[in-house]
Amino acid sequence: MRVHGRWSDGCGGDFDMVDREQLVLLRRGVAVWNRWRQDNAEIEPDLMDGNLKGMYLRGVNFSRTHLDHTDLKGAYCLRGNFREIRASRSQFDGAYLKEVQFEAAYLRGATFRGADLRGANFSDADLVGTDLRGADLRGADFSHGNLYRVQLMGAIASSTRWNEANLLGANLRETDLHGADLRGTNLARSNLELTNLSEVVALNTNFEGATLTGACVENIKIDDRSNFRRAICKFVYLKADQQVPYPSPSEHRFLDEDAIALICQIYHKFISERSRVSQKV
Repeated sequence: MRVHGRWSDGCGGDFDMVDREQLVLLRRGVAVWNRWRQDNAEIEPDLMDGNLKGMYLRGVNFSRTHLDHTDLKGAYCLRGNFREIRASRSQFDGAYLKEVQFEAAYLRGATFRGADLRGANFSDADLVGTDLRGADLRGADFSHGNLYRVQLMGAIASSTRWNEANLLGANLRETDLHGADLRGTNLARSNLELTNLSEVVALNTNFEGATLTGACVENIKIDDRSNFRRAICKFVYLKADQQVPYPSPSEHRFLDEDAIALICQIYHKFISERSRVSQKV
């Protein structure tokens, strides 16, 4: 909260909205900034409420920096170090964040709409309520992250890692998760309508109460610990082209089974089909 032109952390500590000297230092260039960080490793920079929109920040060292409410829209931050930053409600929309390190970062309520996050590392990060709609997340790592109620609609998230991440109540409608690793991930009550789950590894994954209607499940990998209890799944697509739903629309009214039964039926259908193919060969 703001206290007489300053911000309070709620624990008796105050800090300026933005350290002007540090902001001027950053504007002198990444090389100058990184050298200052190296010489002053004990300092946690304060750039809260700063305007860094569109800045060229390739390889910048922002580790442990306070970036809450900071505008980084359109910034170029290739391979930057954002480990353990505090950036609640910051804006990264349209930013180039390829291979940026966000390990253990605090990013609650931040926005990454349309950002390029290919190969970014969000392991152990707090992403509660973040907006990643339309972002390119190919190859990103969200292992052990907290993504409660995250918005991922339309994101490209193929070959991503979500091992043991919390995606409770997340919205992944129409997200491309092709080839993603979801082992041990909590997707309870999430929205996976029309999501591409082809080639996904979903061993010991929790889909309880999730909506899976219209998802593509081609070659999905599940086991007896994959939990589909109380999930909603009227039909799925067996192929990535999403041309033929299973069961067919004419059979929907005869379908009287829960999602776990349907998914397991599909899973065994895949096994039997592969078995027949291998026997022919």
